[in-house]
Amino acid sequence: MIVGIAKLLGAASILQNKFKTIKEWVYAGFAINFIGAFALGAFVGDGVSLLIPPLVALVTMFTPYILWKKLAANVKNS
Repeated sequence: MIVGIAKLLGAASILQNKFKTIKEWVYAGFAINFIGAFALGAFVGDGVSLLIPPLVALVTMFTPYILWKKLAANVKNS
């Protein structure tokens, strides 16, 4: 339950734009979580069908992260 609440708070902090450092740490925490889910599944011998969802979630998470960083760089340069 605590981890679920932390994930909800993390999702809420990704949606805000005031505290950029917290947003960076949330992205890092989610990345560690998804990589850990993939590694744990690989270590216990899960099939490929169970290893794909953490990778899809990781790519899905990095898409807005990269776009956010590019937008921040464009705003800073203009």
